[in-house]
Amino acid sequence: MVLRSTEPPKGVFVPIFISYSHYDSDFVDKLAMQLVQRKMYVWLDRWELQVGDSLLTRIEAAITTASALLVILSVSSVDSPWCRAEINAGLMRELKERKIVVLPILIEDCDVPIFLQDKIHADFRADFDAGLRTVMEATAGVTNAAMSRTEGGQYYTDWSLDWGEVDERVMLRVTFVQQAAEAPYTILSTIVIIGNDEASKVYGELVRDKGEEQAHISVLDFISGKLKHATDTRIRLSDQFERGAEYMFSDGQSKYYVETTARRLGVDTGRDVLVAIDEHLVNAVNYMKEVVRQPGE
Repeated sequence: MVLRSTEPPKGVFVPIFISYSHYDSDFVDKLAMQLVQRKMYVWLDRWELQVGDSLLTRIEAAITTASALLVILSVSSVDSPWCRAEINAGLMRELKERKIVVLPILIEDCDVPIFLQDKIHADFRADFDAGLRTVMEATAGVTNAAMSRTEGGQYYTDWSLDWGEVDERVMLRVTFVQQAAEAPYTILSTIVIIGNDEASKVYGELVRDKGEEQAHISVLDFISGKLKHATDTRIRLSDQFERGAEYMFSDGQSKYYVETTARRLGVDTGRDVLVAIDEHLVNAVNYMKEVVRQPGE
């Protein structure tokens, strides 16, 4: 039996799209800056549109690829044809795909549109910080590039990334937990990556120049490509003991020690399982790329 990874997640795109009336620009700027400081990717028309851009085309593209639509509700916005059009587009995606978070943001007393009245909303009228916490909680599942779930067929895989240093050298570790709906066992697997001095230097420069998430993607994407072309990357499990493999991959002077491990937990079915850990990493990297992706890319 080959226990393959699940299908890459589709439709998990950020940035967060904010629908608002320009009369509420001061509040929106404050909210957007708070989200950016928390490493969220925000699409705001006044930040993103350039001279000569098609307003309709750019907004349509942003809504189509966003994972979250924040709807600013105020006296001005509920009367705005533009806001209504953006809300309708987001709600159509929500109904059709179930892949976008639509979160009303109440900033003053107003007539909330009937199609938003049954939704949990973030209330900023009395307490900005309380409203911000609601936004963070509601969008966490589509804005965290370091952990997620992939689903496909009868399997789902939960995974997360952590990082640090080992002897002052960069270390990345991706942990996967895979479960099949009908199988009486779970597969726990890990990929640990440790760079040499040069790799750690390059990683540090990437963090400084492009940010931590892009640095993680760069390293993991490189390792994913190497594992794809390596031989015998599938891990065979026939009992409860941990199995795995070790690799050394080079990129110029940068060298990476890679260890993959997997073990089975639960009921012994008497059948061997092949763990496609290379596919796990491909899916994780694809998800991370989509989370930090900008509209039009």
